[in-house]
Amino acid sequence: MKSFNLPDLGEGLAQATVREWHAPLNATIKKGQSLVSVETAKALVEIPSPYTGQLIQQCAAVGDIVQTGAPLATLQTHLTDEANTVVGQLDHQSVLSEMPALPPLIQSDTTTVIAQPAARHLAHQLNIPLDSIKGSGPNELITVSDIVMTHQKTIPPKPSLDPYLSGVRQQMAYKLEQTHHSTAPTTLTEVIDISAWYKKNRLFPYVINCLSKVLMQHPALNAHYIPYQEYTRFDQTIHLGIAIQTPHGLLVPVIQSVESLSIQSLNQQLQSMKTQAQHQNLNLNQTLKPTFILSNIGALGIGRFATPMLTPPAVATLALGAVYTGPTLNHEQRWAMHPYLPISLTFDHRVVYGAEAAHLIKGLKLALEAAHPT
Repeated sequence: MKSFNLPDLGEGLAQATVREWHAPLNATIKKGQSLVSVETAKALVEIPSPYTGQLIQQCAAVGDIVQTGAPLATLQTHLTDEANTVVGQLDHQSVLSEMPALPPLIQSDTTTVIAQPAARHLAHQLNIPLDSIKGSGPNELITVSDIVMTHQKTIPPKPSLDPYLSGVRQQMAYKLEQTHHSTAPTTLTEVIDISAWYKKNRLFPYVINCLSKVLMQHPALNAHYIPYQEYTRFDQTIHLGIAIQTPHGLLVPVIQSVESLSIQSLNQQLQSMKTQAQHQNLNLNQTLKPTFILSNIGALGIGRFATPMLTPPAVATLALGAVYTGPTLNHEQRWAMHPYLPISLTFDHRVVYGAEAAHLIKGLKLALEAAHPT
């Protein structure tokens, strides 16, 4: 009877995860025949049997993490001249699928550190020594959450207050700087004919009314994303952040469950919220994190397109430009002057595909070009 231990698969990795057994229990296996596939932080490796014999025990189930040198399988064999480990070197052909190359290993005591492959990979990316972390998993296994928590402790504190900026402007400057370095913003633009319903004093609530209906059909953009911690799509409700310029700086109060409000209710809430924001008198519910953000850069009558900034954890923001009048051919093939609304949608390309953003814009365009939103 021979015990087959997990060999060192290279780069000093301390463990591997079992992904597939190629032979069932009690099967007869020949030396060199594929026995099991395991995944390390770098590759999926197919390990051959070092013996000819009968597989009488699989020491780990699929999904289990096995430490280098720990028992992997037991075979019944009459051969006595085989070693208790894999004979020779693993052939390069045994690598089934190569994962992205990692930077050199951080100098750690890899013989004692136990970590999930994903956690090890993240630790490399963040330059965190594994031997500095006490794992929260079974047998002090280091998990992705452990890496994230350790990384958060290393984030430098917010810079001291800039004497040239007010408190609100200071916070805005800090958040915009962080957003610039931590997101992948991409912007799509479009022009929409709003002649079917346009009334200047009701533009904003009409747009919100249509936008809320379209967003319910495209929850990929009505979402929160915090790297390595959270990705949540909100397919039942929309908490819409409204960018409002005040003498103290830009504020983004929130209208909760905006999809349930009528145009009249929206108009009332917008007026009330604008007054509260100007006096810095927002209530707690209005300061919660929005799931989508809307701004009206064209309110002053200038500016058609922009690149609105993201406000994490929200993954998308829409800016309305200044309405302008332009020529169009009507259904009678005669030229007419129609009002047009330019829009700019910025989304985080890490979690939102370009096609998803395009479908949202297409849906909003169709809704706004229809007569009389409700």
